[in-house]
Amino acid sequence: MERQQHRSNVVIFGDKGAGKSSLVNLILGSQPAKIASDASGSTLDAKPYDMTIQDTLFRIYDTAGLHEVQAVDDPDRLIGAVNKAYRLVQSVADTGGIDLLLLCIQKDRFVDTWRYDYKLFYEFLCHGMVPVALVITHFDHEESEVDWWTENQAEFAGKDFHIIKHICITANPEFNAAYEASRKKIHDLLLGHYYDKQHAAREKVRRFVHVVHKALEVVGIHSRSKEKTRILGECGLGDGEVKQVLRRIAHMDADIAASTYRQPPSNHIKY
Repeated sequence: MERQQHRSNVVIFGDKGAGKSSLVNLILGSQPAKIASDASGSTLDAKPYDMTIQDTLFRIYDTAGLHEVQAVDDPDRLIGAVNKAYRLVQSVADTGGIDLLLLCIQKDRFVDTWRYDYKLFYEFLCHGMVPVALVITHFDHEESEVDWWTENQAEFAGKDFHIIKHICITANPEFNAAYEASRKKIHDLLLGHYYDKQHAAREKVRRFVHVVHKALEVVGIHSRSKEKTRILGECGLGDGEVKQVLRRIAHMDADIAASTYRQPPSNHIKY
């Protein structure tokens, strides 16, 4: 019997200028940047791309960073960005689950704002259940990756951060040899995680989403509100902004709970 093919869902996030879109191009390589045909408007600002690496299906989501929106100093847009990210994660969870988060940071502009994005995606949106790999960009020349990591790895250590792997790459095609080597690195990372960790991570997220939806159906309230308030505050949102985000999320969860057991459209990949 032919083995059923699973798709691995990967979400790329990080600060403005970190090289997220260039990373997507690096992953896709010569394949056209094909936006997924079954991606609805619910993904909003996240662009999903379907591709195959060694006969393994991947869907790559390119997202806008939290502080990419904060830079415009518009609280309404910031609140909207957080809610868009929440809807993205929930929609992917409902159609198979997120398998891996890729945190993209720029080597030469290593600032603390990545911590807010990490907290938003890993802690708040994925509840610490989805592995995070670190991709450091702009290694365009022959810099020592080992020296850079030795100098900076303490920033990613400790109980607050959980990084399963890191790679240093260039996503600039002008550096041909380094570019091809970087493509192999990122492909190896994706394939390695797919074979080693996919099913355990996916099932944890599926179980969590199922439990949350059932709780909403039974009691009509959103759980973990204190924890969510704390994390959003650590992401840089003010008290008023946190309340607006949680109100909108409560409405989203009610909508999601009502439709949890709907059959997926026929053009979705079946699992």
